[in-house]
Amino acid sequence: MIDGVGLDRDMGLVHRIDPLLRACLPANPPTEQEVQAAVTYLVDEWLVDVALDRIGKSIAIMLAMTLIERALLSERPAFFVTAGSAAAARQRW
Repeated sequence: MIDGVGLDRDMGLVHRIDPLLRACLPANPPTEQEVQAAVTYLVDEWLVDVALDRIGKSIAIMLAMTLIERALLSERPAFFVTAGSAAAARQRW
């Protein structure tokens, strides 16, 4: 998660984050170990029966997070997940 106020010269970004949204961020960000433990739980336990690789499960988690975002944010996030079809791949050859 990227957070800040104003110009971040190192990243080359100007942060203009709604104060209400910034208030949702934890005062003490999670440690690297806490993030790894959470991702491991979600991928290996929460999605244990889902037939996807780690990247596919990460995308599924990202899409599921929109449910939480919809409860917290007034504007709706959008994701476009696309994949090439086998028929389209055959047409190129």
